[in-house]
Amino acid sequence: MMQRPPGEQAVERALARWARAGDGPGTLGIGYARWSNTSRVGRALAGLGAETVALPLLGADGRVPAPLATADVLVSGGQQVDGPIFDQLACRLLLRPYVGYNDIDVAAATARGILVCNVPDAYSEEVATQALAFLLAANRQVVAFDREVRAGRWRANQGQPPLVLHNSRAQTVGVIGFGRIGRISGTRAKALGFRVLAADPYVEEREVADLGIPLVPLERLLREADYVTIHALLWEGTHHLLNAERLALMKPGAWLINTARGPIVDEAALLAALRAGHLGGAALDVVETEPIAPDNPLLALPNVILSPHSAVYSEEGQARAAERAAGIAAAALRGRLPDRVAAIDKGLYDALVAAGIGAHPAAGAAPAAG
Repeated sequence: MMQRPPGEQAVERALARWARAGDGPGTLGIGYARWSNTSRVGRALAGLGAETVALPLLGADGRVPAPLATADVLVSGGQQVDGPIFDQLACRLLLRPYVGYNDIDVAAATARGILVCNVPDAYSEEVATQALAFLLAANRQVVAFDREVRAGRWRANQGQPPLVLHNSRAQTVGVIGFGRIGRISGTRAKALGFRVLAADPYVEEREVADLGIPLVPLERLLREADYVTIHALLWEGTHHLLNAERLALMKPGAWLINTARGPIVDEAALLAALRAGHLGGAALDVVETEPIAPDNPLLALPNVILSPHSAVYSEEGQARAAERAAGIAAAALRGRLPDRVAAIDKGLYDALVAAGIGAHPAAGAAPAAG
């Protein structure tokens, strides 16, 4: 997502917020829609020693309760957080304790001097592995063959559509969104012999030259890929990025894999492409409306593989995320910046560093994946 450099007024407001930081642990507000103090993240934040209050972000009167409004650091997300809400907050940092942040208006936060952070690097391997599992299931038609065997058709339809298999070296994987997760997915697919292309307008070729995966225009990727895997962030620029027009560009029989966010794909257009036989199938960890409705037509299609928005999950990933969230919060509670990776608006982060706000030495990034 493109970001404009913060204005002078935004930086001044941010500095005023960080200037109020004291030597103590500060106050931590938790206004997170799906919050549980028994979760790993909850236990990690509770162990920081800060004065902590957990309440619904909005009270019955539609306003932020005073204990949250006055907190030094606020943990939130899971519901829309916008300008009118930010106007009520005194916090210096808002933490979204997971990867996605499409429910937070980051530009509105920056304008008011609030630095927004997420936990971008705790689940990278998990999501990439889920995408790879989908890719291999599609390439080897694992689900379809399982169905055939259970129906007593031992090899009866092998070699007949859709049970036609191709060697990985004869096929192309297209990666949409070539950030941390996309690069892991792409390099793993390449290691399995697939030809890999990537599309991302915000990544320069020099950044990924050593991976041996060319960056190409999205339209070319869609025309050439046998499998398209999505690893883009959801924001206004990617909402329904894969619409009817772009799905029509995909190769006949190609598969669409989505482990990012459901609304990146126009679900009605995807259903039409699947029903028409233009696409060979879809493997989806996410859908437009979650949890998936019992009458969603995707559930009735035999060439659709579904998982319940679980790509981020592993026991180790949950532990990493908890530790990471606690490290970010701990730094900010003591008036120090976390590491730059966690900051969503890098421009505001860099302006704070230039103004002398230091980074906490214990708030390092999670180990690099891949």
